[in-house]
Amino acid sequence: MISEDEVKAIATEHGVPISQIEKDYVIGWLLWGISKNRALSNQLVLKGGNCLRKLYYPETRFSDDLDFTAKTKFGTGQFKNHLNGLCGQVRERSGLEFDLEQTKVKVTPISHEGLHAIDGRVYFRGFAGDSSITMRIKFDVSEYEKIVLPLQTHPLIHGYSDADLCSTDVLAYSLEEVLAEKLRSWIQRTRPRDLFDMATIIKSGAIPINHGQIMNAFLQKTVYKNIPTANQEELLYEEKFEVIENSWDSTIICPRDSRIIAKNAVDLFSDFVETLFSKKTIGLFKGASPQTGFGHYDYRSGIRESIISAGKAQRLIRMRYRGIDRDIEPYSFRYRLTKGGYGGEYFYGFDRTRGDTIKSFLLPKVEKVSILPQIYSPRWLVEF
Repeated sequence: MISEDEVKAIATEHGVPISQIEKDYVIGWLLWGISKNRALSNQLVLKGGNCLRKLYYPETRFSDDLDFTAKTKFGTGQFKNHLNGLCGQVRERSGLEFDLEQTKVKVTPISHEGLHAIDGRVYFRGFAGDSSITMRIKFDVSEYEKIVLPLQTHPLIHGYSDADLCSTDVLAYSLEEVLAEKLRSWIQRTRPRDLFDMATIIKSGAIPINHGQIMNAFLQKTVYKNIPTANQEELLYEEKFEVIENSWDSTIICPRDSRIIAKNAVDLFSDFVETLFSKKTIGLFKGASPQTGFGHYDYRSGIRESIISAGKAQRLIRMRYRGIDRDIEPYSFRYRLTKGGYGGEYFYGFDRTRGDTIKSFLLPKVEKVSILPQIYSPRWLVEF
């Protein structure tokens, strides 16, 4: 385990709290532990912010979470045992102290397709200040997410003096898959960290990226292979940029030398999208498409953004769908292909007015949305 002086020196250098460096250090060791765990090393695929920070761009933003796609299903007790097991391995190797009695695992149903999400939490004792303080690292694990491009293994980047002890390879998304997933998420969730991550990759230029592979993965994740320019318009919808600018500084924690102001991130992203959707790149996919069949969502209506805002605040919406008003608990958006090969974007919500059950609604058929003052207690994972 590294010294208190080292942690404090790095925190001062980066201009972040000491606790942020402690968590970042522990995350590196947890990834080492996963790579050495037979039950987890080939089943958990790293993605998200720490995929970028720990495998590609060590100077990008910090994240307190470890995000994975699971290639198999885990039960609650089973996954908790795996977490405690890898924490034990990490303790023996690094000297970090975990409170195994506090380890928590919750399996939450997702509102579609009978899948689940795992929320796991491990707790460790602070080691660069008050050792009585216990801190948490969160595991977010999704089952069987659509992965288009081949998985890759990369050396763990552990920027601390015990890097030799923590040396390992980690199974992860390719950089092109990360970008494609961030593009899809930007359309359906509008989160500052997704824009920051994309701007970081674009600005760096340190790692070559294949635009054709990014577009291939993105179009498969959104099923709109025959109308890619519509996606371009949705990605650059100005209201999205206005939403994230208000929370940019409060939600992005990164080394001071890696900070990107919101306006610069928007400019970088806009230029990237224009290049990505060039005639040359789009031409590679001409004619390879499912049919949309259901019409296309008019992003200018602001309906999706209203649903996202309501979901983040866990507030009910009143939605007019095919001429009928319904009170709905919002949960997620999904692109989906029907058995007949038609593609469409669906909104998943719990219908309190008609049937009192979870339903999927074709987004282009939603006519109007208003956000109600009532708060709801989620029955499924809220994915906004």
